[in-house]
Amino acid sequence: MRAAAEMYRGDYLEDEPYSDWCVRRRRQLRERLLDVLLASARLLRSDGDYDATIRCYRRMLELDPCLEDVHRDLMDVLCRCGRRTQALRQYEACRQALREEFDVAPVIETEALYRSILGRLNV
Repeated sequence: MRAAAEMYRGDYLEDEPYSDWCVRRRRQLRERLLDVLLASARLLRSDGDYDATIRCYRRMLELDPCLEDVHRDLMDVLCRCGRRTQALRQYEACRQALREEFDVAPVIETEALYRSILGRLNV
């Protein structure tokens, strides 16, 4: 899966951003990459390779910064690694991306994780 993800070096025909004929294929390939990265992240996480897991999640968020479930998973992994401050910054990145793109706040699960991490810092 790692080799497959590394083969993706950018959007399909990215120098043709407004060509309607390639939009569908571009979207399909990007979705396939996100699927591969998510599966990789889950496997790496179950193996305890948190650094590689973090890299997978961050790459996914580079492709689509509004994937709230990925932000939440990344926050959780960062917290488990003792990187609570980074986890809180990730929440802020999530909140900002959602506000800018959709003018919405994070869902209750993301807010609850944020509060949980914040509470651990204050203990």
